[in-house]
Amino acid sequence: LDSAGDGEVVVVKFKREGCPACGATIERIAAAAASNVGRARFYTVDYNQCKAFCKQCQIKVVPCAHLYVGGTLVDALALGPTAYADFAGRLAQLMAALHREDEPEPEAVAAAEVTTEQRQFFRKALRRLLGRE
Repeated sequence: LDSAGDGEVVVVKFKREGCPACGATIERIAAAAASNVGRARFYTVDYNQCKAFCKQCQIKVVPCAHLYVGGTLVDALALGPTAYADFAGRLAQLMAALHREDEPEPEAVAAAEVTTEQRQFFRKALRRLLGRE
């Protein structure tokens, strides 16, 4: 997230190995990632492998996704098979707003309330997961 540029979208999917609902979204997330190559980055975090990180991110249920724009959390959504349409709609809305010819004002994408401590923890943990630390 530290390297996310202004207006860059980062999607973090939280899942748990063996979770049927988590498995049901794999192909859809892969398709979303493929259709947004060069416009958004997609990452997956396994709850069982990263419990402390997930707790810090206040993950209460999986599957879910966090949407970040320019390194700032803008939405946290459920991601199961019945909730996927809400996620897809919100992602499409963000992508459309951020990739228009006329750039939106920063206020066009409202940030969720995330503490500086949570943001720093998330960035550090993500760097660790990606092997950049």
